[in-house]
Amino acid sequence: MDRHHTTWESRDEPWIYKDGLRIPKKFRNDIVDTIYMRISYMSLQEATRDFYRLLKDSYRRYIRLAKGIEKMKEDLENVHNKAKYKRYELELLNQVREEVRQSLQQVLCEIFEVLVVIDKKFLFQTLREDHTIDINDSYLDESERKLRDWTIYRELINQLEYIIQYMKALEQRRTHGGNQSSSE
Repeated sequence: MDRHHTTWESRDEPWIYKDGLRIPKKFRNDIVDTIYMRISYMSLQEATRDFYRLLKDSYRRYIRLAKGIEKMKEDLENVHNKAKYKRYELELLNQVREEVRQSLQQVLCEIFEVLVVIDKKFLFQTLREDHTIDINDSYLDESERKLRDWTIYRELINQLEYIIQYMKALEQRRTHGGNQSSSE
């Protein structure tokens, strides 16, 4: 399991990271403080806009990750791949994938609700965009495919964790920077 963690930290899936959004893959205990330090130099309005930008970028990335989960489903339904697993393994893999898909759908809905309020134009633009992803993994062996799937799961968790930590830092900025907000 440890190998998966360290491999994920150095692994780049171009179809996931094509947006240029770079968030740390490994959080230290002081991630909230690190984010807070960065946004403490911004006005509260700028920090809030920065958070909204993170939500927009995350929304697009989550859409791509959802496509990756669909690719995982296709892989499991592939006759050649089905032969590699015992029935209970396939059932477990499908159950986990489906639970993750439903959780991701819920996260996308919650981000969507926020974005409807702050930027409807962005949402309409995003809905019109082509969200196809190019996962050319026909050459992947089973261990590489498992690493790809692990990367998808880890990125989902990491992205959500970063959003949560950013929200905590922004809340600190609002409460501690409250006396500065009158001059903003």
